Amino acid sequence: MKGRFGLDVAELNGVFAVTALGNVVAILVQPALATRLGKVTAVVVVQAASIPFIVVLGFSPILWTVVAALWVRSSLMVSAGPIWSAFQMEQLPPADRATFSATTSLIWSSAWVVGGWYYALVQARLGFDLGYAVGFLTMIALYVSAIACSWRWWRPIERVAASRDAAAGGSPADRGAFGVATDYPDPR
Repeated sequence: MKGRFGLDVAELNGVFAVTALGNVVAILVQPALATRLGKVTAVVVVQAASIPFIVVLGFSPILWTVVAALWVRSSLMVSAGPIWSAFQMEQLPPADRATFSATTSLIWSSAWVVGGWYYALVQARLGFDLGYAVGFLTMIALYVSAIACSWRWWRPIERVAASRDAAAGGSPADRGAFGVATDYPDPR
């Protein structure tokens, strides 16, 4: 936004502060959505809903639409994080959770390294405007692919877990605040 709209650092920080406030609200709403739709469906719905806002964020020439798109897109994507983490942890025995969490963080951080390198390379070769457009189109394609894969791979697993819970007389409502089972035996 600084390069496209000439915002100074104080204005840019104000935009990010408002965005962070929206993230808090979205995170508080997401558990209710996960209870109603299921964790995987809730995550896929909010992430898919963020795609049009990424398009506006990347390509709108009007500052207020970009700021609004940033606020909504960030809130949608951030709100999925706690629910997604809870679902992932439910699929693992307690002894494997720390390793999985560390591996996930490593992959996430590595993706930022690769993404930064890729964007710098594309922008250096194509110039600011075209490089910016290619970077955003790449991001949109990767998000759409990841959302589709999440739905395809994880929705059947969630359905099996829900059937297992129903057969055992339990339900996700019997679990903790974020749907994480609290009745695991002590691993010691």
